[in-house]
Amino acid sequence: MSEDGLKGFLKKLFGDTNEKRVKELQPYVDRANSFEAAMQKLTDEELKGKTAEFKLKIENALKDVPDVRLLPEDAPKMPGQLRTQKDKVLGEILEQILPEA
Repeated sequence: MSEDGLKGFLKKLFGDTNEKRVKELQPYVDRANSFEAAMQKLTDEELKGKTAEFKLKIENALKDVPDVRLLPEDAPKMPGQLRTQKDKVLGEILEQILPEA
């Protein structure tokens, strides 16, 4: 089997990484598109006000969350790692507001 044939076989077997990522992101795209009509109706000032609204949502979500460590201080840092309870809540709220933002 040639190298191209092997790559093609593996791609058919496991799929394309980019295609998988696009499929994972599609619900965000669909949700973001659902805000299009409402956003088009907003003035420039109202759009700017959305930033303050998002910041307030984040602030409110974090205000009563204890700053509890989920990992030991000396644990190696990894991208996207949730090191504290606040990290976890922040990730959740950002995921909620991402499509509208």
